[in-house]
Amino acid sequence: MFSTDIEHAGRVTDAETFQGLYNHREEGQKCGDASVFYLYSEAARKTISRINPNAKILIMLRPPFALMNSMHLVQVAQKYESISEFSDAVTASTSRRPGDGATRRAMIPMALCYDHIGHFGKPVQLWVDTFGANVKVVFTEDLENAPVEVIQDIYKFIGVDSLFTPKVQRYNGSNTMGIRQFLRRYPLLYARFNAWIPTKMRHKLANLLLKLIPHFSTKRSEPDDIRAEWISDFESDIEIIEKITGRNLDSWG
Repeated sequence: MFSTDIEHAGRVTDAETFQGLYNHREEGQKCGDASVFYLYSEAARKTISRINPNAKILIMLRPPFALMNSMHLVQVAQKYESISEFSDAVTASTSRRPGDGATRRAMIPMALCYDHIGHFGKPVQLWVDTFGANVKVVFTEDLENAPVEVIQDIYKFIGVDSLFTPKVQRYNGSNTMGIRQFLRRYPLLYARFNAWIPTKMRHKLANLLLKLIPHFSTKRSEPDDIRAEWISDFESDIEIIEKITGRNLDSWG
């Protein structure tokens, strides 16, 4: 909705439809907008600041190289990325621009600009400069290692009951992501899949499909040799995040 400076084929563009997304909320519930590419959007940052300068901003980060690798994997699975070799795709991305010939067919053209996405230090700093203490940075490794504690800390940050113990379950794993992206190639089927099949049943069905059709798996480890070659390009971004969070991120190297 707010990232008008980032092309997104599936973006809600009018306020009435956007507000309608929250019609199901119950009294007293907190509402939020989970939009990954807001991080890179100047329009989103400025618009949200104007509408609600006290908005709570939650940013979840992973190492730049891991982010790029994961994004490439997703784009290949969605058939938006024509270069299947990660190192070649990253090299090509250094000359890509959102909306140019190489990225135009993607739902989110910026998603194919891996080099740009990996440089998230300055974007995070801009959100901190705008919203100050109302910005919270969470690291994916912390969520993996202590999910309940991290989630309860987030509850406290956004102002809801932090003593509530959530049921922790892994969603959007690499395997189920492959199935979901397959279905998204057929919008009508995807819509009916979500509308007709309850959430719990969808996960059971996904697991069954994995056993029957193992090629849906999109799991891939990070290539260490390529990471070593590229990591120096992101040292300044890592330093910015270290300064903002007070966290030693040597493990990201």
